[in-house]
Amino acid sequence: MFDDLVFSLTGRGKIVGIQIRNFSKMLLESGINKEIAESIKEANLIIMPKQNNLFIGIVFLTNDLQKVRLSLGRIFMPNLAAN
Repeated sequence: MFDDLVFSLTGRGKIVGIQIRNFSKMLLESGINKEIAESIKEANLIIMPKQNNLFIGIVFLTNDLQKVRLSLGRIFMPNLAAN
């Protein structure tokens, strides 16, 4: 899944943006109807550090105010707990 993700980072390594390639394919693989992409009003990137992992997801708000959650996965980061 991470082959389709491009992260934008600050100079200090903080994730500030994400580009998703093959977005409709990723939605289908996640069990989300790809037509939802046409009605996205807002998207919020969720990054939750926990122990030595980063959990990454997106919450979409559609035009009809429906919230759709898409988990992008977990990244193991051995130095995360030390920071």
